[in-house]
Amino acid sequence: MKTKLSFLFLITTLITSSTFAQKTVITGKVIDVENITELVWGASIGVGKTGTTAEDGNYTLELEAGTYTFDINAPSYKPLKKIVKVQGKSMSLNFSLDPQVASAVQVTADVAKVRETPVAFSTVDAKTVKEELSTQDLPMILNTTPGIYATQSGGGQGDARVSLRGFNQTNIAVMIDGIPVNDMENGAVFWSNWFGLDIVQKQMQVQRGLGAAKISIPAIGGTINILTKGIDQKASFNIDQSIANNGYLRSTIGFTSGKMKGNWGVTGAASYLTSDGWVQGNYAKQYFGYLKIEKQLGKHMISLSGMIAPQDHGMRNRRLPMASYDTNYTKQNSQLDTNYASLLDKNNLPLAENLQYSQHWGYLTQVDGSKKIINEATNFYTKPLFTLKHFWNINEKLSLSNLVYLSIGNGGGQTINSGVSSVPRTSDNTIDFDSIKRVNTSFTDVSYPNEGYKSYNFLRASMNNHKWVGFLSTFNYEINNKFTFSGGLDLRTYTGEHYRKITDLLGGSYTTEGTANSLVNFNNNNPLRKKGDMISFHYDGIVNWAGTFAQVEYKAGNLAWFVNMSSSMTGYQRKDYFKRKDLVLADTTLVEALDYNDTITVNGVRYNNNSKE
Repeated sequence: MKTKLSFLFLITTLITSSTFAQKTVITGKVIDVENITELVWGASIGVGKTGTTAEDGNYTLELEAGTYTFDINAPSYKPLKKIVKVQGKSMSLNFSLDPQVASAVQVTADVAKVRETPVAFSTVDAKTVKEELSTQDLPMILNTTPGIYATQSGGGQGDARVSLRGFNQTNIAVMIDGIPVNDMENGAVFWSNWFGLDIVQKQMQVQRGLGAAKISIPAIGGTINILTKGIDQKASFNIDQSIANNGYLRSTIGFTSGKMKGNWGVTGAASYLTSDGWVQGNYAKQYFGYLKIEKQLGKHMISLSGMIAPQDHGMRNRRLPMASYDTNYTKQNSQLDTNYASLLDKNNLPLAENLQYSQHWGYLTQVDGSKKIINEATNFYTKPLFTLKHFWNINEKLSLSNLVYLSIGNGGGQTINSGVSSVPRTSDNTIDFDSIKRVNTSFTDVSYPNEGYKSYNFLRASMNNHKWVGFLSTFNYEINNKFTFSGGLDLRTYTGEHYRKITDLLGGSYTTEGTANSLVNFNNNNPLRKKGDMISFHYDGIVNWAGTFAQVEYKAGNLAWFVNMSSSMTGYQRKDYFKRKDLVLADTTLVEALDYNDTITVNGVRYNNNSKE
């Protein structure tokens, strides 16, 4: 009997022991604290005498219940120790690693860190963009971000607009890899110039309000910083083909080499988009090319990149009352003016019952009888951006980044010149280009009998060409494990050439200065204007910018704060080629004193438009 009891006791003890020895399965990720969407490859997780390696950034461990000290290590990252209480059947546990020294992104760009930088920010990763952007403009993905309102405006491809904390884009700093892209003259951002960035984007971060800016920028509303892929990414290759309604077709190819033999890295992408547009007449043709070459030389990283995104698309850029799009809705819901139809007629605005309606397009009959769609409101622009960057990890505490960038813009926006009468329209409220052409091929000016027919309504474009060179120098010094000091210099010079030119005379051979509804060019004695000629205005806007910043950051435990001071000095100059010329004498300057036909006498000396003074 004693033997049986002992045997039963032994079985019960074994069962109990096996129950208490049940292991906990722990799974998780090792993440880069600067880029929470990027996994740290090859990180080792040590727990006493056991451990594992996160080959692709993901790991799995099995441990008995208890309290352990986890040691996490990875090349180029600071070691991390963390005490963890293990219990239950399974646990999910992620670790975030700091770079061993400040990275190029941390030093150059305006990027906040999770639970470290005391500013309100949100980060959108490449996976989210790929899954949710679809056929929208890139900023539309930010509508899920607190404090942001993004709209595609009139529906033209690339015409998106963003508001952050109630501020429009002129008070939001938009940057690509830390490089400011807001227009130097008015602060505007034109997203059509950055088509294709979704292919090479690593992450997009939004900081709401005045943040820990790395350069002196007008960021009252906040900052939007788009970071592109580079040598720190894993190798990837993708081909995408998107098809949607209204003739939308986009073909894309992109690749990232990651770190190759010899510490080289290459990222490239190309994309083409064509669409008839959901809004009537809002066609789109957009191209994108991108190439970045990086080389790591010990403590130095050199990066050369270039991108170009030529585009041409139709727009719907003038606001109309709701009745122009849906008269029935307006009739049922109007509380301001029940006589909405007469109000529209009085203002020569068309009536329509279609939300896809656009007042900017129409048909023009060709010689062979076919109908050609013409949109009088278009935007066409090419703005390549080239960057040369040098990043130097001087030691474990001090890092320095220098970069030079060049932007060359060329293009503008087209609209119709209504001449001496309003734009004629057909019964379906589109522009009657056939009627315009008939008028333009019916009249000659008696003053110019040999010049052919005179155009009254024609197409013109306001051009905005520019050359922009910038230099950014930024350093980051870790005083100790609590204090970090950083600062930098931001230099820019910009020249924008602005003029209006005739793009299509719609049947006529010429127009005249007065017909063009323009300011007179006082330095041209020929009033005739033909296709390609400048009208209305021609001037250069010259902007020189010098900015500097300094910042101290403190972080210890759950407390973090920073103090940032920045200043900038801006010089503006306008050089006008259409105004009368100044007469600059030794003792005085006569402002706008001479046009092409003037001669004046000062102190017995005669001067004209061609005098050296």
